[in-house]
Amino acid sequence: MLLETRSRNLIITDIRDAAIFRRYITANAGTITKPVKSLWKKQRETITTAVAERIIQANGVPSDLLDTWRNMIIEFVERDLTTEWMRGIITAGNGIARKVNRIQTKQFDFNDTMQSVKAWIDKQGGSLIVNLTAAQYGSAQALIQHQITWGVTSPYLMAQRIKPIIGLTQREALAVTRLMTSMAEENIPANVMNLQVERYAKTLHNNRAMRIARTEISDSYNFGQWDSVKQARDEGWLPGEPEKEWIAGGGNPCDICLDNEGEGPIPINQAFSSGDDTPTAHPQCQCSQGFSVRR
Repeated sequence: MLLETRSRNLIITDIRDAAIFRRYITANAGTITKPVKSLWKKQRETITTAVAERIIQANGVPSDLLDTWRNMIIEFVERDLTTEWMRGIITAGNGIARKVNRIQTKQFDFNDTMQSVKAWIDKQGGSLIVNLTAAQYGSAQALIQHQITWGVTSPYLMAQRIKPIIGLTQREALAVTRLMTSMAEENIPANVMNLQVERYAKTLHNNRAMRIARTEISDSYNFGQWDSVKQARDEGWLPGEPEKEWIAGGGNPCDICLDNEGEGPIPINQAFSSGDDTPTAHPQCQCSQGFSVRR
């Protein structure tokens, strides 16, 4: 049964639904990894030799270049991510509605046009735009400073060094930089070094794109479930007050998520100890949630 009674509580979703959640993420990750890689490709194309010359003169990323990157990120969020967020919210919300309707003689429909959905998308989009822009700026600045310290004054070389780290975090960009340094110290030919750096950066890009995809899909799916349960409560479809429970996922969950799970069932409107209303608690978080009704 999808909906069963345990003691005094009516279980709406539990750990069995985590498998459905994981399958959804796996099936839909590509809908985000492809456009995010396309975003990075467009941003790399802004690094021309002329732009690299300005970067060297400014000793960093010019403000107009950062604005261009930010506008590209905004377009990506509004055009691509919003669609996938809505897909996750609707899929999860309708799934909750089907379970709620197993205990009702009338039909509860999840309303994806509620203000709460729009508010979540606006907040999620705003945070992601800020975070991606800051990460882009930080990684580019770190590499530029490193290259200038090493005496790189050629706009052509600077452009070739910056392009592979576009889209990476500062930590990842520094890893690419260390590879460049190591190969330069060994007098590896430039064409060989560029090829190795490109391959290494591609692996990092693939991994980061998947992290972003899994996190954003997870966030939207978990919000959709939570908002649907709240709607069902507010409209009087549930025979009691709903509660939620954090279900730690992955083979080695972090302490933050284990602490959330250790709280057990908490009121639907109460935040978990991490400060989150729903999973995820961090990038690449594989946690899900369960809902029950206290009767």
